[in-house]
Amino acid sequence: MTRWLLTRQRLIVAGRLAARGDARTLWQRARLSRRESLHGRRPSADRWPARPAASAHRIPGRAAPAVLLTLPFLVCGGAERMLSRVVGHLASSGRRVIVVTTRSTPFGYSDGRALFEDAAVALLELPSLLPERQWLNFLDRLIAEEHVGVLWQAGSDYVYHALTELRRRHPELRVIASLFNTEVHVDRHLTLVDQIDLTIVESEVARKTLIGAGMDPARLVRVPNGVDTAYFHGPERDRPRPVAQVGFAGRLAAEKDPLAFVELASACRDLPMSFHLAGDGPLAGAVARRVRRRGLRQTLVLHGFLGDVRELLTRLDVLVVPSHADGRPNVVLEAMAMGVPVLASPVGALPELVTDGVNGFLCTSVSDFAGRLRWLCAHPESWLQMSRAARSAAVCQFDAAGSYQRYELLFDELLHEPWARVGHV
Repeated sequence: MTRWLLTRQRLIVAGRLAARGDARTLWQRARLSRRESLHGRRPSADRWPARPAASAHRIPGRAAPAVLLTLPFLVCGGAERMLSRVVGHLASSGRRVIVVTTRSTPFGYSDGRALFEDAAVALLELPSLLPERQWLNFLDRLIAEEHVGVLWQAGSDYVYHALTELRRRHPELRVIASLFNTEVHVDRHLTLVDQIDLTIVESEVARKTLIGAGMDPARLVRVPNGVDTAYFHGPERDRPRPVAQVGFAGRLAAEKDPLAFVELASACRDLPMSFHLAGDGPLAGAVARRVRRRGLRQTLVLHGFLGDVRELLTRLDVLVVPSHADGRPNVVLEAMAMGVPVLASPVGALPELVTDGVNGFLCTSVSDFAGRLRWLCAHPESWLQMSRAARSAAVCQFDAAGSYQRYELLFDELLHEPWARVGHV
């Protein structure tokens, strides 16, 4: 039997299909109304929605086409937080967004479903719903039943695999794909570029990399991620002060290199500084062991996962980002909006955010990071100038409102919907 898990405002289907069930029955039973979800009631049999005519999504006056966002899994990472904010904006403008994941949340990561619950019509975790052999027919039915006009692919390996067949079954379906860096999914993406109407990247370095690999620039658009500069607005930094609080916040995985941050704390143990490390991931155990081995338990605080990093950023004087590979990390934008200078590796799009010597420093090794920290500690006036420059850059260049509106316009332009803005849902 299918199990039902009702969250605060949206339905998350977390059960399994009965042995003799089918994808159509499952999807029909997954379609609780918002009101029924809020009150925790399962609808009676006569309330199951009937399948609409196949062409209904093309008729003006009916429900505007929905957006199907497909992800590998939901964790509380930077990409997921950015996507959830865009989904919230789309929902506020009348869009129905359905979120589908095709892998279970990896061990060691915090579950990110709560990020989407307030805005998505439904969150569907396919590994908990169906055996993989039934996923294609389930997605086929979902697209038809919910009048999906745009499939927004954001990293699901399975959807890349199924994309050609889904386009064959639904030739009017439009496909947008988001790539968050130039390391993951790029090769698979390039082999399927003819099935993708539009590719969205966040950084100029990613755009140039894809054009260099042969992508048509007309089907590639850059939409930089942004930050809510009103929410991320720290205490006024109006006087010079020595750097005393240094932090790392992010996924504890090899590409983010949290162990380098531990080594940085060890290299600066003679300075009057406290270090803060926040995040979860597969290297959490290795980080804790390294902290003990280096004798840093009194100077390096392990915060674990933080649902909102604003409180931590309020305390910090410097954020450290020692990544080996990265895109445009949200935490860098958030730190800058709080007036926190950033010391970062010169990888991915980080040089687009951090101007060396202006709002932070670009560093290539642990010793380089340590040297810059020592310099800032000895030059509090320069730290204050960098703090103000960081806040100014966030407000003038990285405000999120423009990014959200750009996403909305891209969806509307792709569908050529004259009724998209009049609130039909």
